[in-house]
Amino acid sequence: MGKFHGIGKVSAAKLTGMNVRTGRDLRQLDVTMLTMLFGKTGLFYYNIVRGVDDRPVETEDEPKSVGHEITLAEDCTDRRAMRIMLRQLGRRVARRLQAKNLAGRTVTIKVRYENFETVTRSHSFHTPLCDGAEIGEIAVQLAEKTELAARPVRLLGVTVGNFTGPDPEPAFEQLLLPF
Repeated sequence: MGKFHGIGKVSAAKLTGMNVRTGRDLRQLDVTMLTMLFGKTGLFYYNIVRGVDDRPVETEDEPKSVGHEITLAEDCTDRRAMRIMLRQLGRRVARRLQAKNLAGRTVTIKVRYENFETVTRSHSFHTPLCDGAEIGEIAVQLAEKTELAARPVRLLGVTVGNFTGPDPEPAFEQLLLPF
């Protein structure tokens, strides 16, 4: 019984002492008996074993990062083409950030080579970013710290994380001095 969500060690021991070992056994108990034994939790057990759960469904956690990657049809060694792809990926990521009203302080690139070795490079900034051109240029600069054109590349990716809102409050407020 202890494997059921919401049934802890003490409740499981109490149920086992009543020879209730399975969901089927638990389903045989009526709501009055369960509420006498477990209070409000007894009503929860009664409903949950019957598939009734009125708690709201949490559909989505807040994202920790937003990214996009592309697997190339053929391994690539063309530095110019990969720079163009990184800039495009940066713009795509920016559109997704803006759609979610997010901005991030950390840009990460992923480069996967033909032998499936994967390297990442990241840089964090004080000011949050959500501009596609800026993210793309940072991605290109980070890619220069890899073996981008020296080895055939199979996959490129750009991710932005370490979120704040798109217009964070300034860390300090400028005072107006009466001169």
